[in-house]
Amino acid sequence: MDKIKGCFIDEGLDAIREVKLNDVIIARIQALSKSDQSKIEQEAMKKKFVNGKIEFDINTIKTQVLQIQFSLVEWAFDRDITEENVGKLDAHYYNALNKAVAKMINDFEKRKPAIQKNLHKQSE
Repeated sequence: MDKIKGCFIDEGLDAIREVKLNDVIIARIQALSKSDQSKIEQEAMKKKFVNGKIEFDINTIKTQVLQIQFSLVEWAFDRDITEENVGKLDAHYYNALNKAVAKMINDFEKRKPAIQKNLHKQSE
């Protein structure tokens, strides 16, 4: 059986990216796995039934903080990578990390059709 390649989010040259602020590397991030995304949803999203319909209450700040936390491979700060410490970051650092994580998520979403096409070709 031939091995299928190029279908994992941790493959490729940009699987781990540097995050810079004012030309200084402040962190290295990686793409969120399905497991990471599930944990974020469990922590930041609450579901409830109202009049027979499901309503979602999404804590957007907590979602951002957890996305940053779970994306971090390492950072240049002298504290552990925790939800609390990510939430305590100065706005400049927090915004730089949040923007980089959002871009990575968007880039990987855009890549999905090409991965699907590659898998289809390899299965023929």
